[in-house]
Amino acid sequence: MQKINIKYILLILPVMFLSLPSCKKYLDYQSPSKLNIDETFSDVNNTNSQVIGIYTELAGSNAYGNQLSIYFHIGSDDFCMQGASNYDYNGAYAIGNYGTTPANTSLYSAFVQLYNGVERANIACKYIPLSNLYTNGNTTQKTQMQRYYGEALALRAQFYYELIRNWGDVPATFVPAADLPSQFLKNSNRDSTYDHIIADLKTAEDLVPWRDALPEYVDFRFTKGAIKALRARIALARGGY
Repeated sequence: MQKINIKYILLILPVMFLSLPSCKKYLDYQSPSKLNIDETFSDVNNTNSQVIGIYTELAGSNAYGNQLSIYFHIGSDDFCMQGASNYDYNGAYAIGNYGTTPANTSLYSAFVQLYNGVERANIACKYIPLSNLYTNGNTTQKTQMQRYYGEALALRAQFYYELIRNWGDVPATFVPAADLPSQFLKNSNRDSTYDHIIADLKTAEDLVPWRDALPEYVDFRFTKGAIKALRARIALARGGY
């Protein structure tokens, strides 16, 4: 049997450990397939993609693709009477008939998706104005970044308007979740939320041009006219209409 040279092993172990990569560098590794906050908002095209990502939270069956545009508003005994043998308290139509249960997944999914939109908008509303392009870019870059900021403000207002319209007083925050001291938020008074988003929309309408200046926006992105109309509607709601 060969004898193990303990002295030799003790000599090579420090060399092996020194050759290993630093834990800090390993844990701080940035994936080349993902963008961090600085990279996202330091480029006009990446910022545009981020704003488009906010719009997507208004789409799909849990938002204006179905629930918010149809099922939440079809309350009528023409559809199905509560107490009927085939009445489904967890069905989508039960929401509009005020006969659902807390376990209704349609109710939960729409609520969560709207807050996903709020969070995406909060991130954009914080970091777009902090971008170097927003203040120090050339004229075209600054105009584009200001427009994207206006769209993000308008989108956040749209999400909160829909939340209040369907749930009344809801938690309202205007910073990213990572900046909050606690994730357990109490409901905010709807009037204070209305006041905030009405002021945001006034800022937004000054940053986003009319549709004829943005033919590429066609009819699926916010322009000045839509922002003014949303602000007027929310102002009516704030007044009690």
